[in-house]
Amino acid sequence: MNCSSTLDPSAASVAHDLNNFLSAVLGAADAIARHGTMDPATSNHLANIRASTHAAAALARRLYAGGGAAEPATAPLPVNAALGRVADLLRYALPDGVTLTLVLAEGSPAVAVTAMALQRIVMNLASNAANAMPGGGALTLRSAIVAQPLGQFVQIDVQDTGCGIPPDVLPRIFDAYFTTARGRGGNGIGLAGVDALVRQAGGSIAVDSREGAGTMISLCFPLVPSVQPAASPVTAAASPGAALLLVDDEEATLHHLSRALHASGKQVLIATSAEAALHLLHDKRAPRLAAVVTDLQLPGAGGADLVRMLRQRLEQPGLPAVVISGYPPSRTRHALAGLDGVSILSKPCEAGDVLKALAALTQSAGHLCAAGH
Repeated sequence: MNCSSTLDPSAASVAHDLNNFLSAVLGAADAIARHGTMDPATSNHLANIRASTHAAAALARRLYAGGGAAEPATAPLPVNAALGRVADLLRYALPDGVTLTLVLAEGSPAVAVTAMALQRIVMNLASNAANAMPGGGALTLRSAIVAQPLGQFVQIDVQDTGCGIPPDVLPRIFDAYFTTARGRGGNGIGLAGVDALVRQAGGSIAVDSREGAGTMISLCFPLVPSVQPAASPVTAAASPGAALLLVDDEEATLHHLSRALHASGKQVLIATSAEAALHLLHDKRAPRLAAVVTDLQLPGAGGADLVRMLRQRLEQPGLPAVVISGYPPSRTRHALAGLDGVSILSKPCEAGDVLKALAALTQSAGHLCAAGH
């Protein structure tokens, strides 16, 4: 029996609620960032809050999935940006005496790995590297594009100046449950998990180590087309007088998103349920809708039903919709089956994510209209 195929409903509920709380945390961080200029230390703290929040959200998605393997990457991951976020976390986690250097490849190389998987891999390797430097040392994270007979790859190095790995131990470091630190917190699971995550992503792993001269672990992933910059959020605004409808039953999420969208120049209507949203639009003074941004799970009718009802009642079958969900994308896509012109965002997300999703929907609709003519 495949135990991972059976979902504990309580775990699903906890994961969903946790993502709602994380949305509030991220919203507060977004509000602080908009408040004004800040000193470098505060800016770094804020970056750490954001990175940790996204990491916690990824763990919540794994909890929903029953603790199994992470969902496959749905979009290319820009490696340099991902390593930058990991470096922000490491600067708070590394022991005193260990310095961190980040050396990044030119351009924006991307790989088919989830951000959470890459973070788990690099954080685990960095933790092992720090343990190999009890008296201090240097840790380097490096990305590079390398050419191999089978094509181009992105190589990620985690290099330390520690004690190195003995030759008799080196062949066994990725074996499950093998550890040289048993009794000192080691369980032999970390590097085996790293190896599994790398292979799941179609990558490979190599180790170069000498006793007394440090260790370099190199990860190699196939290079994939890089993510193209999203259209400017300004293009998300429809004709003058049109408004965005924002629907969420979580007051914290509704508050921070509406404030941020207002600050970006959008006219925003808010509601805490599908029924309240429909009632709001019965008012003849209500502006025409440019788009709807809604939570998937609402009291009464859900977000997917709301999108369907709005399009029918307003006679706007192409009304752009952004659906925000605390559940994994696979479940959200299932709930939205049959709906076109819908963008899915996973909680926690920021106002900038919403604006980019709306811009992409508007741009896509423009292309369709041009093709129709």
